[in-house]
Amino acid sequence: MTTVVSLFEFMPYGAPELQSVARRYMVRALLLSSMLCTLLFAAAGLLFSVRGTMRVAPASIAIHLQSLPAPPALEKYDLLLPVTPARQVQPSLGVPVPTPDERVSIEPTIPSQEQLRTISPGTEAGDRPLVVEAPAPQETVPEWKKYVYVEEMPVPVRVVNPEYPPIAREAGVSGRVIAHVLVSREGRVRDVKIDPDYSIPMLNDAAVQAVRQWAFKPALVNSRPIEVWVAVPFNFSLQ
Repeated sequence: MTTVVSLFEFMPYGAPELQSVARRYMVRALLLSSMLCTLLFAAAGLLFSVRGTMRVAPASIAIHLQSLPAPPALEKYDLLLPVTPARQVQPSLGVPVPTPDERVSIEPTIPSQEQLRTISPGTEAGDRPLVVEAPAPQETVPEWKKYVYVEEMPVPVRVVNPEYPPIAREAGVSGRVIAHVLVSREGRVRDVKIDPDYSIPMLNDAAVQAVRQWAFKPALVNSRPIEVWVAVPFNFSLQ
């Protein structure tokens, strides 16, 4: 058989007491807070309305105008003040002293042939005019592996193939050799250098001897020939 006991009887202090009066206190608190808010809003509106009606009008400033008398007549005053002229000082000038004129005899003198030879040796009457020729500009050799601007690269017009060295053929040596050639303004080979990255000791001399016999159409810049380095590859193959 189960017996039902109320919470107040089971726990006669603490939470049961609060729960029994919670609703009543909650209603009172809501009513008091609502009334307080309403009073605050009403007081604020009343305060603003009172301030609007209590505005003080600005104080007026009175300006008193007085009638001024007419200015005095100008005829009573002498406006033209006497001006004293400045004292004139006579300048003191020197007395000129005449001097006799110096006479210079101007006689035209024409140098003789002997005097002309002395002044300008090496020229005689009837000789052709002396023509001074400007020295020829020194040719500047471009550095190897340095970029040089050209409009047209050199074009080979005579090609000589290298001979395969017998010792290299017997040793079975083959590969690629690149020779850098300095082509002059006349299209001739001025200098030859072997590229160290594409160098084969047993084949370098054959490449150099062959490329020195080549002839080129020179490089051009503004339709004028210039010197420039150009790379010439040689492929040595045993087949």
